[in-house]
Amino acid sequence: MLVIPSRQSAARIAALFQPITREAQSLLAGYSDRDLELIGEFLTHAAKLPEKHGNEIAASIKRAGS
Repeated sequence: MLVIPSRQSAARIAALFQPITREAQSLLAGYSDRDLELIGEFLTHAAKLPEKHGNEIAASIKRAGS
């Protein structure tokens, strides 16, 4: 199911996140394009680690509980 907010709801949501967006843009402005590329690559690879190792960790926890 895809939920699409109304224009009014989208505007309220945008307003709620405006301080975070503003601060994130300011933070990102302090990095070079190459730095941002490296950070993006790191985050992409790091986000895959729990999925890659999740089954192994779960099995270890299960064995330890036995």
